[in-house]
Amino acid sequence: MGRIRKAYYTLDELVEIWRFPEADLRYVVENDLLGLSFRLVGSWAEVGEYESTEEGDWFSVPHEHLRYDGLVDLHKRDAIALLRDGRVEVAHFAIRPNGYALLLRDEEYVVVNRGDVLIRSEERHRFETEVMSSLMAPVETPKLFENFTYQGRTYRFTPTQARVLAFFFEAGQSGKPWQRGKVALTAAGSSSLKMGDLFKRQPEWRDIVEHDGRGSYRLVPGLLRRQAA
Repeated sequence: MGRIRKAYYTLDELVEIWRFPEADLRYVVENDLLGLSFRLVGSWAEVGEYESTEEGDWFSVPHEHLRYDGLVDLHKRDAIALLRDGRVEVAHFAIRPNGYALLLRDEEYVVVNRGDVLIRSEERHRFETEVMSSLMAPVETPKLFENFTYQGRTYRFTPTQARVLAFFFEAGQSGKPWQRGKVALTAAGSSSLKMGDLFKRQPEWRDIVEHDGRGSYRLVPGLLRRQAA
């Protein structure tokens, strides 16, 4: 069974996949490089769009009042406050491509917590293809795992397999060696659903990667120390 095709992801699951420190996350949000979203569920709101005058000023044009159920986007000021404080009270949201949703009546605002924050699928794709490639410094670590010798045995892996091993290596270097296998596969750009599927033609991978029996993996400590040297 394949993985479901999502219209959006939680911020926390993508931060884990991207391995973003909190400071980096704040940077991309503060500089309009990544947009954050939220799901309104049955909130009474005024929905409209923005139009511009000949002088370049913007004004709102209400369209209707309704119970809004769907994705909306956080304005940058609210996104920054949320990342700073872990929660934010929001009454005004953006709707793509040029609309807005303003909460009405008793629903003057909703509380958006960090765990509620979403990233649209198309925003994730745009960020990964257009932004991350330009921000990330070149990493040579995966090359270390394509062809190497450890304890007298030579190991050879494909580029994708090497990226998975590099993911575990970098996780170990950061002090969090145990990582979910599915997170490592996604981060490496693999379409495999299981670690065993990706490495089925190289069973020797089990000599250098440990499994906790609950879906998490790590490089054996000896190899982690050797490749870091």
